[in-house]
Amino acid sequence: RMVFASSVTAYGAHPDHPQPWREHEELAPAHGLVYEWHKAQAEALIAESGVPAVRVRPTVAVGRDAHNAPATVTRPLPAR
Repeated sequence: RMVFASSVTAYGAHPDHPQPWREHEELAPAHGLVYEWHKAQAEALIAESGVPAVRVRPTVAVGRDAHNAPATVTRPLPAR
C-alpha cells in the first residue's frame, strides 16, 4: 500500500470556500498556484493507477503572522 503525503491545499486555497473542507469534496486547486496543482495532479495519477493508496492531506499551523495559502484562507478578515 502506498501512502502519499498530499496537502490540504489540493482542495484549493479559495477565500470564498465555505469552511471546513470535507474529504469527499472535489479537488479544485487555484489557478496559478503550482504547489496546489501538483498535489491534486499527483492524487489523480495515484487514483487512476489502481495502486492501493492512502492520501494524507495535512495542513500547516497558522497564526497571526503566518503568510501562506492556508493561513490566508483561514485567517479572519480584519474588523472594519
